[in-house]
Amino acid sequence: MNSDARVQEFLILSFLSGALYVGAFWVQSKYLLYFDYMPLISLFFLPAGVKLVAFIVARGAGFLGVSAGTSLTLHLDRTWSPPEVHDYFTSIQFFCLIPFVGILLAQKMLKIRSDLVGMTGLQVALLAIFGAFINGISINLYMLIEGVISRQDVGVGILAAMFGNVAGIVFLIFIISIYSGVKRSVEKN
Repeated sequence: MNSDARVQEFLILSFLSGALYVGAFWVQSKYLLYFDYMPLISLFFLPAGVKLVAFIVARGAGFLGVSAGTSLTLHLDRTWSPPEVHDYFTSIQFFCLIPFVGILLAQKMLKIRSDLVGMTGLQVALLAIFGAFINGISINLYMLIEGVISRQDVGVGILAAMFGNVAGIVFLIFIISIYSGVKRSVEKN
């Protein structure tokens, strides 16, 4: 693959990752509000599934797309509005960079190849749990630093965020597996 094709693929994956994240966030904010537990924490958080899949499959392009999508959703969210430009960078660090680096480290620890060949169901489950854990910690630390939650709420917030992230991740993986099964069935016939 030549460098122009790689750049094009990177840009397409970035755009798709960002668009899917924004779409999932829109669905979350319009139809899944009754799962909200705390500010910025839901017991079923669909965008976490999109974020994990983007980070695993699209890697750097997924990080760029989800970061852009996160910035857009933070900008459009009327319940939370960063007052300064540097607040966007801080939120991207906690909402995207820390989870992305955590996913890369977990892939390395679990010996998951970058092309995902040979990835087992157990590795997917462990990666999902680790991704939910690191995401829950980073978001709650961010909210603690910003004064949105108290120190006493951090532990419960991490558990609630982990539960919501795992629920969103499992739901998205379930949908992907159904799609894959239907696609294989159609291709056989």
